[in-house]
Amino acid sequence: MEVQGRVHNGVVVPERELPLPDGTLVTVVYPVSPEAKPGRSGRRVRLPMVRSDRPGSRQLDAERVADLLNDE
Repeated sequence: MEVQGRVHNGVVVPERELPLPDGTLVTVVYPVSPEAKPGRSGRRVRLPMVRSDRPGSRQLDAERVADLLNDE
């Protein structure tokens, strides 16, 4: 059986009366709208992200990269 309903104050309320006793196990399927799908932001990344006169010569970790990006 498939029944549509709406969420009201955090509770799923069926659109029509159902003969379901209290405690009946049900499954709720939430259709994801096309706008909610994760996608690309459309922004291009300029590489290298950290500028250097000698690429590959720096020992970088996440903290050092964050410091360098904050300095720009």
